[in-house]
Formats: sequence, C-alpha cells, structure tokens
Amino acid sequence: MRSWVINAVSALGLSALAISASEVRAADAPAAAGTLAPEARAALEGMSAYLRGLKSFEVIGEGSSETALDSGQKIEFGVGLRYLVSQPGKLVAEFSIGARQRQMFYDGATLTIAAPDKNYYAQVPMTGSLRSLLDKASVNYDLELPLAGLFRWSDPSRPLEMPTSGLKVGTAKCGTAVCNQFAFRQQGFDWQIWIPQTGAPLPMRFVVNGRIGKAPPHTAMNLTWKTDAPVTPDRFAFVVPAGATRIPIKSAEQPAGGK
Repeated sequence: MRSWVINAVSALGLSALAISASEVRAADAPAAAGTLAPEARAALEGMSAYLRGLKSFEVIGEGSSETALDSGQKIEFGVGLRYLVSQPGKLVAEFSIGARQRQMFYDGATLTIAAPDKNYYAQVPMTGSLRSLLDKASVNYDLELPLAGLFRWSDPSRPLEMPTSGLKVGTAKCGTAVCNQFAFRQQGFDWQIWIPQTGAPLPMRFVVNGRIGKAPPHTAMNLTWKTDAPVTPDRFAFVVPAGATRIPIKSAEQPAGGK
C-alpha cells in the first residue's frame, strides 16, 4: 500500500451522473471487449496536448472517498487537493482526507514532504522534471501523488499512457459548462472523466472505482482550474514551521516500521 497520503487510484474522482440500466449495458459492451474507442482516445490526446502547453497552473479538487471496514460497513471521508505547478520542475501539492493533511514541495533541487497536522517534515535532494519526480518518488520512496496522470500526460518527452479500454458515455453539466463524459478501464480500477465540449479541454470531474478486494474504494472529485496567473519561484520554497520536527524519509526498500 502507498504510504503517505491518498494513492493515485483512490484520489482521482467525482460522482457520476445516473443513467439507465439499459444505457449502462450498452455503454459497457465495447469496454468489456477491451477496446479504446477513437472518440475516447482523441479526448485524452486533446487534453494531454493542452496540458503540455501550460507553463503554470493551479488546480483545486474537492470531493469524497469511500472505503469499508473489515465488517463491510462503508465509511466516507471528505478529500481535497491543491496543486500549484510551474513547468518543467516546480510543484506545491496539498492533500487532505478527513483530518489528515499532507504537503509536498519541490523546487527542482529538494523534495520536502510535510504533515502539518503532526508538525513533521522530511527532505531529500532531488532534481529533474515533474515526471522524473513522480518516477523517483514512486520507485525510491513508495510515494504516489493523487491525479499523477496530470503530470504524466503533460510530459512531452514520453508517449501518452492509454487505458486498456474506454468509451464516451454521454454528456453532463459541469457547473455552467456542458461536458463529455468518458469511462475508462485499466488494471485494477475503472475511472471516468468529464471534459468540456467547448473551451479549454481540462478535466472538470473524476470518478475512480477500484476493482480489487471485497470492498474496493471509490473516490469522486470536482476540479477547478487557474491557468493564467503568474507564479513566482518563491512560492515553491518550503519554510520550516515553528517547532517542526524533521524526520527521515523511509525508502521503499525498508520494511514496515523501518526508519
């Protein structure tokens, strides 16, 4: 299990709009066959191309995540995230699930992970693009960022990672915009995305449903974007809070409970 906040699978999301059982059966047919519909592929490619053109952006997400106790009783938590990004290699990330809070600061030279609710932080030297950051954090420290696809899709140096199957479900309102709703399937989880029919092709809603275990997780999230505000370098610097304790970051190779 990913070790520090909300993992990439459980943090994509927003609740889907209801459709009839017959529409669900009809929509599920091509996905079950393992095909990626041209319209669904084109939507991801268009979104990826637009993200690659952004020099900086801020995205705020609000939603909920559902899990289950060993008894089978379902529990729901409020979830939130905020990303401040300056390409190619600066990031501030804030996450919350229930009362738990986590932060990540990356200025192109140092990765800082902080827990404001505990007044702890950890730091490790790191360089490279945001895509490189994601890879190193995952492999070396078992850390995953929610909505990590935003950075992988926007990296021009690597090909777009496509889901195993996908299709257009229909249309739905996203605030004042009319969005196309797409459903995709990948190993271990299903996900949906809402992209406006006109204007910037930025994801406005996500839903992720796990497919592994007796009570797979479900997460849903609304996204709000700012793509035109200037971002200064000082916003990516971590300032140690008063009384904060620095702790070592655990590597992925260390056993549970290791320091």
